[in-house]
Amino acid sequence: MIGGVAEERHFRVVELDGKKVEIGGVSITGAASPSSAARKLLSSIAHEKGLKKMNKLKLGKVHFKIQEYTRGSKHKVYGTYVGHFHKYTPEELKKAMTAKGKQSFTMKPVVKLSKGKNNNKKTDKKTDQKTDQKTDQKTDQKTDQKTDQKTDQKTDKKSKK
Repeated sequence: MIGGVAEERHFRVVELDGKKVEIGGVSITGAASPSSAARKLLSSIAHEKGLKKMNKLKLGKVHFKIQEYTRGSKHKVYGTYVGHFHKYTPEELKKAMTAKGKQSFTMKPVVKLSKGKNNNKKTDKKTDQKTDQKTDQKTDQKTDQKTDQKTDQKTDKKSKK
């Protein structure tokens, strides 16, 4: 750590297609986003299922959540991510070659944050209950205020007569 900022963040898969799991363990730089970790973890998911090299394409689309487990972090759960492997077209292959063509990549992991309710929130029943109680209290207060105002208005009209 330099000045309280972690140099690396650590992530693992905690839910895969609706089932609780613990797969992988990847680290990313402090500047990288959780989606970078999700791309790396997609390879870990394929490895866990026994898929290597071009067989990773058979993985299909998977839905998963990841959790940060960096020391000192809040261990937040990110997701749901939807991921699959994309095979490069011949034109994309030319662009994907490294310097001097020593290494060529044939596919890339594609991961997107699924659009849905409560994607980035770790469910905490106690917090939800407190929020519900506060909302109910505010609603009750507003109702009481409106009732008091109406009563005051009726009283004012009667006294004027």
